Parts: sequence; structure tokens; C-alpha cells
Amino acid sequence: PLLVPGSQWTARQLNWMLPDGSTVQKGELVAKFSAVQSKQDLAQARIDLERNVLARAGKQAELEDKRGQLGGDLTQVAGKRMIAERYAHATLEAMPRNDILDAVQDVHYLDVRQRILTWRQDQSAARGKAELAVLDAQRSSYDTVEKQKQADLAALELRAPHAGVLMLEKDW
Repeated sequence: PLLVPGSQWTARQLNWMLPDGSTVQKGELVAKFSAVQSKQDLAQARIDLERNVLARAGKQAELEDKRGQLGGDLTQVAGKRMIAERYAHATLEAMPRNDILDAVQDVHYLDVRQRILTWRQDQSAARGKAELAVLDAQRSSYDTVEKQKQADLAALELRAPHAGVLMLEKDW
């Protein structure tokens, strides 16, 4: 018995076959198949892989942009905080009392803002790693489909396992 080449669930169409009763030598071509659906699936898998690569690159750029923005915000807050701390401890003779009170409030506000920005930076990094892991898992899946479809397309010929006579038998 000869089995149709390729994976079990792949659709195949017989294109050519030796006539019934033909003598064959070991390794001789017995039948050729067509796998149009596998070609389309392979093309789709390659498109999915390219989309995944682009999505990952976009996500990476988005994460870098977010890190840069948060880093800039943290730097700005740190600069404002240094100024606010300097004036928060100024004497009454150096500045009006209202300006000193504003500076004290600014230090507290900037401390809170700095903690929030640091927390957002940490959350962004963790979320980014998770999103990249999802994209990597998708890529692995698409890669597996591509390899399977390439294997299906590589197995379009049926060869005789040994010398003998080809006998066709209906088996459905």
C-alpha cells in the first residue's frame, strides 16, 4: 500500500499517475499531486510572518518612544523639584511668604508626580515585555504553519518503495 504524501489533513489533487499494471522500479515516480490550497496557505503564512515582524517592530518603536517620553518627564520633574526645594527652604527675608508656601506645595506635588512617573515607567516596561511575548508566540505559530506548508509542497510526488507491479485498488 502507498500513502498519499504530505500531512494527514492536507488537501491533495492527483495530477498524474502510472497506469494500472505498470511495472515499477524502486524509487520510480508513481504519481504526482497538486496542492493548490497548500500554496495559498504557505503564501498566507508568509504574509502573517511579515505582518508579525512589522507589528513587533512597531511595538518596539512604541515602547522606545514611551520610555523616552517618560524619561523626559522624569528629568523635567527632577529639575523643577530641585528649584522648588531650593526656594522651599528660603528665609522670609529672601522671598515673599506666598512664594515660599507655593514652593513647599510644589515639592510635595513634584514628589508625587515623580513617584507616578516612575510607576508608569515600570508598568510600561512590564506591559511591553508581555506584549512582545505575545507577538513572539504568534510568530512561532506562523513559523510552524509555514514549515508545515513547505513540507506539504515538498511532498507532491509518490515514489515506488520497491520494484514490482502497480495495482490500483479502490479504498473508499
